[in-house]
Amino acid sequence: MTPHPQNIRVFANVDELLLAAAKDFAERAFKAVQDTGSFKVALSGGNTPKQLFDILASNADLGIESPIPWRDIHVFWGDERYVSHDNEQSNYLMTEDHLLSKVPIPKKNTYPVPTNSGKPDEDAKKYAETIRKAFQLKSTELPVFDLIYLGMGPDGHTASLFPGTDLVKSLAAGNDFHHQLVAALWVQKFEMHRITFLPALINQAKSIVLLVAGADKAPVLNSVICGKYQPETYPVQLITAPNSEKIWFVDKAAVSMLDNI
Repeated sequence: MTPHPQNIRVFANVDELLLAAAKDFAERAFKAVQDTGSFKVALSGGNTPKQLFDILASNADLGIESPIPWRDIHVFWGDERYVSHDNEQSNYLMTEDHLLSKVPIPKKNTYPVPTNSGKPDEDAKKYAETIRKAFQLKSTELPVFDLIYLGMGPDGHTASLFPGTDLVKSLAAGNDFHHQLVAALWVQKFEMHRITFLPALINQAKSIVLLVAGADKAPVLNSVICGKYQPETYPVQLITAPNSEKIWFVDKAAVSMLDNI
């Protein structure tokens, strides 16, 4: 692994990245449970998280002293496609297949995004209330997750914050959505509604880990890290984490266009 001053951890290949991320997850979970009695994590979809879940569920030797405290882990999702939970495009289903069905996380500790009412905006509000209840928050308070996972697409999107959408245009213009935690949006590119965490929520997390692998991410990662602040073009730049730990776990292919790597 090569360190970088902007908290970019570079690995030779995706396999090394995934093993390091799995160890990092295990250590964070153990410490959080030891300190507070629970570990609240928001997961993401995509191929890299799917491979991470496979490692976590496999009981691979991660070189850690204590087992992962699965029964004290609470699982949320940072975004979701507006499809049923048994649809192959569902982030929940992917997590269920690759992680939840294989580890002893209690069902009551999982908080899927509701997608069954046919009203995305109403389901987004329901999910926000679910989060507030789980964190025992007042209506104007923001939750503080122990860890939020994010990815980054070749277009610079993260979670379901896609460039060109009305939601991202509004966020880039400075709309803070008045303590709103979650929003629904229509993504024309995929002709689909999505439900997503908003940056105000994400930026409150104790730790934010972005998992980015592959040469197709290199041009946009270079622009995001080294270029100007253009969140309407690169929504991942909305994740500023002013008071949080933000870490990029990347492979060499993804950072091949960055200087000083």
